[in-house]
Amino acid sequence: MKNYQLIASSIIFLFFLFPFVNAQDDQSYNTDSVQHQPVLNEQKLKSEIEYYNAQVKKLNESPTSLDKALPTIVGFFIAAIILAIGGYITYFFNIKAKDLEKLRIYERQRQAVYLSLVELKHNVSYVLESWEDDDNRPLFFSDELITQQPYTQASNNSNDPYFRKYYLVDTAYLLCSALGWFELYREDLHFLRHNQKSDQEIQKCIENFRRALCPTFEELSKITQLSPIILLEEQRAIGEKMIETKNNQMVIRGYASFSEQLFRLPEKKDMVIKMDEDISRTQDFWIHIVTRFLTYKNYSNAALKDRFNELSTVLNSFILTLTPTGN
Repeated sequence: MKNYQLIASSIIFLFFLFPFVNAQDDQSYNTDSVQHQPVLNEQKLKSEIEYYNAQVKKLNESPTSLDKALPTIVGFFIAAIILAIGGYITYFFNIKAKDLEKLRIYERQRQAVYLSLVELKHNVSYVLESWEDDDNRPLFFSDELITQQPYTQASNNSNDPYFRKYYLVDTAYLLCSALGWFELYREDLHFLRHNQKSDQEIQKCIENFRRALCPTFEELSKITQLSPIILLEEQRAIGEKMIETKNNQMVIRGYASFSEQLFRLPEKKDMVIKMDEDISRTQDFWIHIVTRFLTYKNYSNAALKDRFNELSTVLNSFILTLTPTGN
C-alpha cells in the first residue's frame, strides 16, 4: 500500500515539474533563435534575390508568348494581303474576259446583220436599176412566178423565167431576213447590244426601215394610187417566222430552209385566195404578205418604186451605223 502511495506521489511531482523545465528549454531556444535570426533572414533574402534575378534573366533570354506568336501573325497578314491581291487580279481578269467575250459575241452578231443588210442593199439597187419606168416594174416582180419553178434557164438573158424566179425569191428572202434580225433584236435583250449610244442608233435605223415598208396613214392619204404596205405587226410576224433554233441558239433561217418551207411552191394545205379572177394557192400566209408586196398588180408601180427608194436610203444609213469604226 505504501509503495503505491510513493509511486503516485512521484508521478504528481513530475507532472508539475515538467512544464517548468519545458519553459526553461523554450526560453533557452528562443534566446538562441533571436541571436541567429538576422543571419538567417539575410541569407534568405539573398537567396530570394538571386532566385528572382535568375527568373528575370530567364524571361529575358527566352521569348514571350507574344514573341512566339509574332511571326505567325505577320505571316497571316502577308498571306491575307497576297490572297486579296490575287483575288482582285483574278476578278479583274474575269471581268476583262467577260467583256471580251461580250465584245466577240457582239461582233459576230453585228457582222451577221451587217452582211445581211449589205446583200439586201445590193438587191434593192439591182431592183431600182431594173425599173424601166414608173408604169412598168421589173419583170421578176410577177405573181405568176409564185406557182412556177422552171427546171433551168432557157437562155442567158436576165429576163429568163429561171432567173426571174430566182430574183423574186432572193428579194423576198432578203427582206424577210432583215425583218427576222429586227425581231430577234426585239425579243433577245442581249442580241446586238453594245452600249447605249449604238443601241439608240440601231433602234432608230430599225424604226426607219419599218416605216419605209409601212408609211403612216397621213403619208398614205397623199398618194392617190394604191400603195404597197406591210403593217408593223405583220413585219414582226414575218420576222418571227424567220427565226429558228439551232444548238439552243436563235438564228435566222437560211436560204434553203426559207425556199423549201416558207416560200416554196404552193401546196394543197395552203390557203386559197382569188387573184385576178383566178383561184390560186399561196405560200405560207406571212411570207405571202411579202410576195404580195412585191407582185400584186393592183399596187401602184410608182408607189412601189418609192418604197424601194426609201429602203435604199434607210439601208445606206443602217449599214453606216453597223460599219466598224475605222472601216
